[in-house]
Parts: sequence; C-alpha cells; structure tokens
Amino acid sequence: MPKARHYGTPERVLLGVVRDQIDTSTWESLDEGGLSDEYKRLYKARKAGVEAFFRGASGREIKEVSGFSRTQIYRLITERCLAVYKDGLPAGWRGLKPHERLVPYTRTAPLTPDPWGAGTAGALQLLFATKGGHELRTRFEKRILGKIGLKDKLSSRKYAKQELVVWFLKEARCLFEVPEEHWPFDREKQGRVTLSKFIEQVLDQHPHTARELVGGPEAVKKAKAGDGVDRPKLRLLERVECDAHKVDVRCVINVPNPAGGWSQRLVHRIWVIVIEEVAARCVLGCAISIRKEPSKEDVLRAMRNALRRWEPRNSSLVKDRTYHPNAGYPSKLDPHYVGACWNTMSVDGALANTCKTVRSILKGVVDADLISPLKQDGSYAQRRSLDDRPYIETFFRIFPKAMARLSPGTGANPKERRGRDPEGAAVASNFQFEYLEDLLDILVANYNGTPHSSLGYRTPLEQFAFLARREPGLIRTADPGEVSRLLSTRKKCRVLAAKSGTKVHVNFYNAEYSAEWLKSRRDLFGEHVDVYLEDDYDARFVTVSH
Repeated sequence: MPKARHYGTPERVLLGVVRDQIDTSTWESLDEGGLSDEYKRLYKARKAGVEAFFRGASGREIKEVSGFSRTQIYRLITERCLAVYKDGLPAGWRGLKPHERLVPYTRTAPLTPDPWGAGTAGALQLLFATKGGHELRTRFEKRILGKIGLKDKLSSRKYAKQELVVWFLKEARCLFEVPEEHWPFDREKQGRVTLSKFIEQVLDQHPHTARELVGGPEAVKKAKAGDGVDRPKLRLLERVECDAHKVDVRCVINVPNPAGGWSQRLVHRIWVIVIEEVAARCVLGCAISIRKEPSKEDVLRAMRNALRRWEPRNSSLVKDRTYHPNAGYPSKLDPHYVGACWNTMSVDGALANTCKTVRSILKGVVDADLISPLKQDGSYAQRRSLDDRPYIETFFRIFPKAMARLSPGTGANPKERRGRDPEGAAVASNFQFEYLEDLLDILVANYNGTPHSSLGYRTPLEQFAFLARREPGLIRTADPGEVSRLLSTRKKCRVLAAKSGTKVHVNFYNAEYSAEWLKSRRDLFGEHVDVYLEDDYDARFVTVSH
C-alpha cells in the first residue's frame, strides 16, 4: 500500500522550498507606518511565521509565534513572497501586506448584471477570452502603442484616448449579432471607464513606448540621463559648452555691381555659434555663419572671439537696441581675463566640432580637451541627451525670442508665418549682414549683464568675477600671437621682381602685396616665403614669415 502524502507536512514543504536557496535579506521591505493597527498586527504575525519557517522551526513553534499553521506560512511564501510584484521584482515582505492583490482578478462566472449596474466585474476579460475578442485585443493594444505618421500639420503624434475608445466600440459591434444585448453596449456609458483603465494599463506595461508617445523622441533622450545628483561641481573655466543654432531671421548682403551701385543678395540660412562657460553661465564668444551648415572655420572664429579683447560695436546702426550699462564680456572686467583658457569643451556630434583641425587647435592654443559623443572620446556624451549640455540648450531656448520679434524674422515657426514677409522686410529695410552682427553682439552682451535667478540674482559677468576672486591663480591665458593666427589663411608665395630689381611683390590669392623692407631684401628674390592673413575681415595687410 503506497504511503499517504499530506500537503503541508515538513517533507512536502522542504520538497517545494529549499531554505538555503532563499535569502530574505534581499527581499524588498514594507513601510509598516502606512498600515492601520489591525493590518500592522496581522503583518507582523505573518512575518514572524515566515522567519520561524526559515529558521527550521516545527509546526507547533510556528503556530505559537504567528498563530498560523505551517501550511499557511508555506503558501504565504510560495504564493505571495516569491510572486512577481508590480515593479517586476519578487514581492518579498511586501507580499505579506494584508489584502494586497498580487494576482489580477479573473472572472469565470457569466455576467449577471442587476438593474443598478453591479455584477459586471471582469466583463472586458470575458470579451477578450472569446475567439474574436482575442484578435480584437491584439489589434487594440497595437493601436494603443502605435503612432500616427506626421504627414501634414493637422496630424497628431498619438491617438487620443477618446479616439481609441470610439474605435474599440466600432470594432466590438462586429462580434455580436445583436450588440445591444451584450457588454459594453448594454451599459449606460458603454464601458468607457473600463476601456480607459485598460488603455492606461497597456501604457504602464510598456513604459518606453508610452514615454515616446507622450513626450516624443526628446523625452526618450532625456530618460537616458540621470537625475543630476552625481553631476560634478565644476570650477570656473573648467568646462565650456559650444553649439550652433539656426536663427529664423532673413538678411541681405550688398554686393558691388560692376555697372555701379549695389546688388542685394538675400541670405536665407543664418547660424549662431556660441561658447558658454558652465560655472558662471557667461558667454565667452560667438560667431555668425551663413553657410548651409556651420563649418570648422565658424567654430574656430567663435573660439578666437572668445579669446580676444571685446570692444563694443557701432550700435547706432541698430535702432531700439543698445548696450545695457552692465553689458559686455569677461575681457571688459579685467585685462587679465583677455585670452582666458578653459580645460574642456563639450560639443555635439557635428563634424565641424569634432574634426581634427578643431581638436589640434583647441589642444595647441587653448590646451583643452574635447568632450563629444564619438566613441573615441569615451565620454558620457555618447548617450546624446540634451541634458549633457543643459546650459547652452537653455541659452538657445531664450535667445531666439528677441530675433523672432524683428520684422525680418520668420516667427516661432518659419512654415507658419501668419502674414509675415521676412524676405520682403529684409530687402525693404536693407537689413544687412553687418547689422545682424551688431545686433547679435548687443543681445549676447546684454545677456551677460542680466541677473539670473540660478546665480543668486548675479549677472553672469558678476558671477565670473566672483569665482575668479575666490581662486586668483586659476585663470591661465593663451598666447596673443597664436590667437591672432588661429584663423589665419596661410600660403607659400614666391617673391617676384623684375630683372632691374623693381616691382618687388608677392601674389597672395590674386592680389599683389609689397613693402619697403621687401624691396631691400634682394636675397629673397625668387625664394618662397610664408604669407598669411591675420585678420580675415581686413585683407589690406598680410604678414610675411621667412
């Protein structure tokens, strides 16, 4: 006769749960302070029984310390403590919370609604359990997690909840011959509350997709970053951020006409390259580019402007825009700040920022390293999140508003001008590129002189000076000669002269240059010398090196 087995005996318990393989110290704890007195007493009794079970206590001892039998404690462990919780981890001690539902409700009995609407719990489960309902659930979940293609301006990013409910009701009608006799069509609100909860449940089960549907691709990128608690505390000039932003403004360039006068050429694409210091939120330098995309020369021009002495521009050309009394750049505060170098420069993955030319000049002139999303740099910027360069991104959220209010501005959205004619305004007002440079210098200088709430209502210039006074020997400067030649155009040219020793000159990019000292250097006639242009805005003078 076979031996009878009884559920709950020590042999059966040890067969299902091995004490040595379960470490209760890793279980998630429960906040007992949020429980009522009755629930707290019941929870502590259950916990005492579980602890006694893992100590190897007998059934009588477990009954004495907890009031539960060994079988009941065994079921609490296997069915609740080891069950999967809402966060995907084992429930642990949280599974001992009284009246905590760990397994979703499943309806097995047929629907028996009363005149007041009760008795329909689990009706949606029964509907999905049918053959046609299972297929409907698959299509419904796919539609909830799907996106609408942005084919035109009237399209939305995702389906609204009301649209999803209407679509479900339309498809569910096809499952019944007489829909009015079945759930949800026999209810007053046609199951809208239940369907709304189901939509939220599907989105909760797919948090990454839900984040993209609600916040778009930028929300997905932001989720890659942390909460900022481990962000390092940077000293002055330890890091700068560099980025380019397209300005929605139109301007013209007056080109001399061979027949006389000027010909206007409209510029449709304007980029602003800015270098901002992180600790003081101070803009060190900026530049404008009218290329299709910013190039390495534009980045180097912004670096050179950041290392040069700042002088106010002729603001009389720009009406209604003047320098504030505190406006300027750090070089205005103290001559020792001219050419102040930084240690690292954080950029995005644009080729203009990460090319070899920019890297070599940045290291040779400024003695700084580059932080970029490229794998060869191995930095945190590989996640390509906007939070990697938060200060320059914040600056570009504020800065374009002043440009967009101008008559040559296109507004917030260039495709929705709302009666604006920026091209016509730029031509009619003769809004030249030089005026745009003056306006940019005024706006950025005023930004440096405007108090910021994040700086204790200091201006960025005041914060820069405050941090510099705390560490007097912190600032190091670049060689002025290297800064002036940072963007120089260089070429090897041959010294030309007539047989009589007259007409001594060099041809530098289709222009003749000569000097008195060169005429007396007969040893250089016919030799090659290095000729470079120090000021790319003034081609009247060149420098010769031999």
